[in-house]
Amino acid sequence: MINSNERFIRWQQNLREQVSFTNNLFIIISIGIAGFFFNLITQQDFIVGCENRFVFRSGIVLLIISILLGTLTNVSRTIDFRLTIKKIKKELESGNNLDDLKYWIKTFGNMTWCLFYSQIIVLVFSLIFLGISFYRIYSFKF
Repeated sequence: MINSNERFIRWQQNLREQVSFTNNLFIIISIGIAGFFFNLITQQDFIVGCENRFVFRSGIVLLIISILLGTLTNVSRTIDFRLTIKKIKKELESGNNLDDLKYWIKTFGNMTWCLFYSQIIVLVFSLIFLGISFYRIYSFKF
């Protein structure tokens, strides 16, 4: 029978894998959407009217911010993992006072979640802005 600690470790590993997968998925989706719109901008028949320019530009800027937040999430997770490994190694070697290291591990862990949620929120607003501007530009074709 599996004890509670083994179940916790297994589910914690599943959570780490899901967060990594989801973060990378959102980065890929953001880059794909950015590529689509940057390609659209280069076409001569694509014209953003004055009344639509702010919404379109805001959507593009938010999309780029979402990509940056996703990248920062990956960096923060990597630093968190590295510090955790360092902590485990120090615990095995000597059992020194690890309060400072634990503080930084907790800080980067919290930062990762904050960046991850921010990435999702910014991506949603970007999609809303780009969707509105895309509809305004091409509504005459519907």
